Amino acid sequence: MATRVIESSVRLDLREEVCPFSFVRTKLQLEKMKPGEILEVVLRGAAIENVPRSAEREGHVVLHHERLGGDYVFYIKKMDCEKRDHACARRDCFHCHDILRDRALEARKEADPEKRLKDLEEGSARLGGASAEEVLAWALEFFGKEKIALATSFGPEDMVLTDMLARIEPAARIFTLDTGRLYQETYCVMDRTMKKYGMKVEVYCPDARELEELTREYGPNLFYDSVENRMSCCRIRKINPLKRVLSTLDAWTCGLRREQSPTRTGVSKVEVVGRDNIIAKINPLAEWTEKDVWDYIRKYDVPSNELHACGFPSIGCAPCTRALKPGEDIRAGRWWWEQPAQKECGLHGKK
Repeated sequence: MATRVIESSVRLDLREEVCPFSFVRTKLQLEKMKPGEILEVVLRGAAIENVPRSAEREGHVVLHHERLGGDYVFYIKKMDCEKRDHACARRDCFHCHDILRDRALEARKEADPEKRLKDLEEGSARLGGASAEEVLAWALEFFGKEKIALATSFGPEDMVLTDMLARIEPAARIFTLDTGRLYQETYCVMDRTMKKYGMKVEVYCPDARELEELTREYGPNLFYDSVENRMSCCRIRKINPLKRVLSTLDAWTCGLRREQSPTRTGVSKVEVVGRDNIIAKINPLAEWTEKDVWDYIRKYDVPSNELHACGFPSIGCAPCTRALKPGEDIRAGRWWWEQPAQKECGLHGKK
């Protein structure tokens, strides 16, 4: 064993971890530490190059490294997150110049779709026992923060993921679909979220001409008349705006959980939608229970919609959401006039 030249606060031996998980564990450990503390990391293989560079890109400082047999030990100083936007002008500083990210983006542009799919499947296969934070951090590293975004309707699951993202990568993309018929309470929690975390939310709205034609033809309450009409409304207000944002992404993150409804029991942490134009859907909370979600919200004082305290566990558009009656399923208040197997708007289809 090499003699330690720097006294560290925490030591991580990641020699048995594959590279993406070495990065994830290092990143999450640094998030837990105080500014000025030193993390000692033992690495091998591709992680020897990638993990220290990723740490520097986040604004931390690699103080020293030394050889340990065929492996390496790195000493990384945790920096204050508010002081990371520095301009050190070092050509090898990956925080200032983001060389690693540029290379990764260029590689993705040139990558063969079949190879990308294989890499995605191999990476996601290792996420079986990973925590929600580890899944999020892995996805950000795999796709790059410009090519993955969190889809939020400001429900409890989405707010948990927003809080996690704010801790892991404050510059991560978040988007919402403003259908034009949301509750005022939803806009209020959106406003509180943006102010609390200082994160911008990309807002996507329906096409005005499509909406005018639909309302002129079928009236403002068409969704009550038939499933077909309701799906047409969802298509214009949700699906089409979603397609616009997905055209800018390689993956999107959702708050889906298996216990939410009969249509979601098969949800996986990573799903692939489409085979030619591959879009991955990341569901970090797939295994979480409703209790897990609310325990997290209370523990970290996460903003939530005031309607949740009024019997609304799941909140969508105002005309299509009602409070629950005693003993009802948590999604029984969504499109309550339809059968449970029909209660999806099409956002989470496999096509």
